Amino acid sequence: MINPPPVHNRGFSLVETMIYIGLSAIIVTGMLAGTYPLFVGTERSAARMNTDIESAFLTQKVIWALSTGNSVTYPLAGATSTSLTVNHPSGNIIFAPSGTGVTMQLGFGTPQELVSSRVPVTNLVFSHQAASGGIPEAITIAFDANGSHIGPTTRYVR
Repeated sequence: MINPPPVHNRGFSLVETMIYIGLSAIIVTGMLAGTYPLFVGTERSAARMNTDIESAFLTQKVIWALSTGNSVTYPLAGATSTSLTVNHPSGNIIFAPSGTGVTMQLGFGTPQELVSSRVPVTNLVFSHQAASGGIPEAITIAFDANGSHIGPTTRYVR
């Protein structure tokens, strides 16, 4: 009697290997397609958060100057300007555009940048409304931060 040769099942055949590689590639592609929007969304959220924080800081600095200052000397009542000068007990506080940023100068000190270079500020406008009919004088500030329009925000000068 002749015995059939023994059958050895060692490893995978080439066809099985190709099928497993194809399935693995499909799974990895699906995982990458699912996670990529998360990374892009995180970057957008961080940029928006930086814009919100920097614009709020700038607005609050102007409000602080107006609430602690004595009077607004520039722009004149009824006028609009890209800079603001507030008469303050420590010396004039001057807000002015500087390239793609905004500076604040106290008295004769060195102007200090108020926003980071990651958030460009453009189209900065201060409007000075005169007091009339029992309504106190006011300053309105509006600007674009990182391409988003901020304002107008009005603060009454007391």
